Amino acid sequence: MSDWSTITWDVARAGGFTAFLLLTLSVALGLALSLKLQTPRWPRLINNELHNFVTVVTLVFIGVHVLAVWLDPFTQFGLDEILVPFASHYRPIWMGLGIVAAYLALAIALSVYIRPRIGYAWWRRLHYFTFAVYALILVHGVATGSDTRTWWGIAIYGGSALLITALATGITDAFPTALEDRLHQPYRAPLVPGLAEICGLRMKGLLGCALSGAGPSILVFYERGYEHVCQSVQHVFTAHGKDSEIILTDLATRGYELS
Repeated sequence: MSDWSTITWDVARAGGFTAFLLLTLSVALGLALSLKLQTPRWPRLINNELHNFVTVVTLVFIGVHVLAVWLDPFTQFGLDEILVPFASHYRPIWMGLGIVAAYLALAIALSVYIRPRIGYAWWRRLHYFTFAVYALILVHGVATGSDTRTWWGIAIYGGSALLITALATGITDAFPTALEDRLHQPYRAPLVPGLAEICGLRMKGLLGCALSGAGPSILVFYERGYEHVCQSVQHVFTAHGKDSEIILTDLATRGYELS
């Protein structure tokens, strides 16, 4: 491969995985908002505006992925193969599913701006196609991606599928596995005493735990009985000689409004 081909191919791969991770986040946020997983407590950091923003950024990275694939001199995709479903010379079915998903994602994102015209009921019905978008892009990535068989590719696809399945079906047993981070969390664990024990906690009402960003904050997801969960988490920190503070957050279904 030439230097230019290497650049375009790496950008295509990175753009594709970034778009998939953002799509996972967007779908997860949408499900959390629709399930009204919130309390009247402080603060409302997650709302529809964040959900919409993540969706727009997802579309941007889908565009980056498509553009890089088209510009790559090694793959030699024509413009019609990029824009027309099932017209590709390379794995036309799986490529076509990805193109259909991209068009559906664009339509769903634009529906936010025409909701006053089509009404809330139709807008909500259209949003159910989000599950189709997610499924199609998942199949597209697994079937056409060159990194599908790598351990980290399997971890990304598998963890994403478990998380969305758990949220969509209410099967919370999948949460701990879905929240496992095998990329950066193992490297940060020595800097956060008690992280392994907290992430390994299993109790009634606890969905799962994960390191928040680079730390030292730890995200704890729960259904009920937060007092018991909080006490267990703080007990681990105390056993390691560390002070801790519990901050309860919630999910907001509405953002700021101007009247």
